Amino acid sequence: EFPHSHEGAAHFKDVRGLFTLNTVALISSTAILITLYILNRKKIFTLEKKNGHHITYYVGKWTLIGFIIVGLLAAINFDVAFNIFHKIFFPGKTNWEFDYRVDPIIWVLPQAFFRNCAILIVFSIIAICTGLIIYNKRKENRRD
Repeated sequence: EFPHSHEGAAHFKDVRGLFTLNTVALISSTAILITLYILNRKKIFTLEKKNGHHITYYVGKWTLIGFIIVGLLAAINFDVAFNIFHKIFFPGKTNWEFDYRVDPIIWVLPQAFFRNCAILIVFSIIAICTGLIIYNKRKENRRD
């Protein structure tokens, strides 16, 4: 337990809201994907192909492009990316700008920690999307 300011506690409450939203999105999307997979396997529902590619190819492709762009912009200037992130997800708030004198948690969670988390997230998503694209390409080549 670290001592904290009112603003610091309010920010962590906001962050908890984002984690809750993330959890709900993960559970919902997983349930939808499992349902679509089962329906597809039972031939009840099939996803239409466009230009010979399955929809998962396009999802992987566009997500990959998006995260490469975000990753490059963040790599150019992480400070700006960090500020933009907070302006998007915590609009109108400045309680994420911790003062180490009243919120010593900043010593444990410095900006470099979040930069490393961002690198891990971006590279993980890039790897997953690349794998999805390769999987789809190989599957399409086997059918030809």
